[in-house]
Amino acid sequence: MKNKQNITSSKSALAHNKQVIGYITQYDAWKDIQDIVPKAGYTHVNVDFSQYTILNFSFFGVARDGSLHSGDFRNKQIYDPGQVQEPAPMLYEDPYSSFDLWILYGELDTVWYIGTDHWAYQLGYRNNPGSCEGSDGWLNVNSQLRGCYPLVLPKPGGEPGLLQKGKDEGVKVMASIGGWSMCKHFPEMAKDNTKKNRFLDDCEKLISMGFDGIDIDWEYPNGRGMNIIDYGEVDYNNFAQLMDDIRERIGSDKLLTAAFSAVPELLSGFDWARLNNSMDYFNMMTYDFNGGFSDIAGHNSPLYDYPGQEASNRSLDACILALRNFGVNMSKVTAGIATYGRGVITQGQAALNSPLVKRNETVDPDGPIETGSDFDHWPETQGTPYYSMVLHRATVVNGWTEHWDDNAKVPYRTKDKYFISYDDERSVGEKAAYIIDQELAGCIVWQVFGDMLNMSSQIVPIVPDKLVHCPNTRTPLVNKINEVFTSGKEAAMAPLTSSANG
Repeated sequence: MKNKQNITSSKSALAHNKQVIGYITQYDAWKDIQDIVPKAGYTHVNVDFSQYTILNFSFFGVARDGSLHSGDFRNKQIYDPGQVQEPAPMLYEDPYSSFDLWILYGELDTVWYIGTDHWAYQLGYRNNPGSCEGSDGWLNVNSQLRGCYPLVLPKPGGEPGLLQKGKDEGVKVMASIGGWSMCKHFPEMAKDNTKKNRFLDDCEKLISMGFDGIDIDWEYPNGRGMNIIDYGEVDYNNFAQLMDDIRERIGSDKLLTAAFSAVPELLSGFDWARLNNSMDYFNMMTYDFNGGFSDIAGHNSPLYDYPGQEASNRSLDACILALRNFGVNMSKVTAGIATYGRGVITQGQAALNSPLVKRNETVDPDGPIETGSDFDHWPETQGTPYYSMVLHRATVVNGWTEHWDDNAKVPYRTKDKYFISYDDERSVGEKAAYIIDQELAGCIVWQVFGDMLNMSSQIVPIVPDKLVHCPNTRTPLVNKINEVFTSGKEAAMAPLTSSANG
């Protein structure tokens, strides 16, 4: 069955001149959450491509030798300072253990033998007897690639993958490298030419695979991040040189972007004028300002600073003001919009700025931490529920009280000792209007699955447990963004259309 586009809004990303950049993760497809999403629902199949200009496939990691690897090979003990990431394949090619191939290439066919009448023969594939220990293998006479059976290839006429779908729909598809848990080796790679050349070679391979550009998610230059030890001010120059080197390798016709911290003190050291020469967009992660790691209940992604917040200059507006002071080319800046929230447990009745109750937990990927996150209501996401979960579980009917902070311009809800900060259509509309006012390039959306609603009402397996189409999927947050970008700031205050039906 061919996937029919989930057109959920008359306002598409083609109707305006802003960038809407969505991060599409390769690890969320395993999620199977009652009333929220079936297994294999969180794939490209249910993404409304009309709502995005760019989709970032997330993430490839950096190994200790500078090479890139699939996120499925991530060392799950990497939070330990003594651990390293060993080199591993760029794609996890076992179709039963990974969604890499299913998302990138779509419906797959498993080939065990290639006769002269087989469709793979026309693509240059041949049997290669005796080439694998204990079994036969295959050889492609055109590319000279070879391997052992089974050979996994896109099925002719099958459901297209992300790379092909992007081309069909006019959406750029980029390879995002790093992420919170796979950045440990960025600093040493960027200052070692041998390691950096391996990294650059693999960037070229990503482009040859069909990606339209490279997105760097180094969290963070001159910052500890989750597991970075070897960091310092030299990272800023090494980052700029890395961008220059990537640009030289991939050419001027490909996109080059990076995700940046939204904390002003981590941004002041960048050579923004130099980065302006090599990069297309600066993606600001204006979320994760507060959460279980904080001491008091605060907003995950406030538009503006607000009274009583734990630290000053922790908002989208504060980030943009800092960038202007640094002389950044604002026409290349994209602001972060979150399709998830952060839930915490407070001391006594929950309220904004209430002290948190902290405890020790072991979580993935951070390992042993002290946290005040609410695992009682949001266990599947360790206290960071998607918008769909917030709507489904935290309704007034279930005892939650909804609030609006007119200083920060974001909602939150409380119930007894529980506090949940999140974004809704009103708050993302306000942020989209702000982006217009500030003449920014557009926004990034972390991530595309967070605001997918109504996925359980109809399920159509294309390939059971691998590619599942949910034709009634709605995506109100990204729809609102495009509505405001298309119709103007007045659309930000239009009536909300969400329901609690997730």
